[in-house]
Amino acid sequence: MSASDKDRCSTCRFWMETDSIDMEEEGVLIWGYCHRYPPRAFMTGDPTDDYDLPTGEWPVTTDRDWCGEWVEGIA
Repeated sequence: MSASDKDRCSTCRFWMETDSIDMEEEGVLIWGYCHRYPPRAFMTGDPTDDYDLPTGEWPVTTDRDWCGEWVEGIA
């Protein structure tokens, strides 16, 4: 099962493009962050380190990815 070309991350209101790379034969691959939900929290560094700090990161997806929660972007 796949989404239509319209219902992909690149056209979703929650997606923010961050970078791209030319994959030559496959074309340009664009990736970004999904902001549908708050960032996922995790700890950085070594768990035994006194300076281990919490941080957060949004899921990284490509413009060609899709999910079941796509919402049309704002024009």
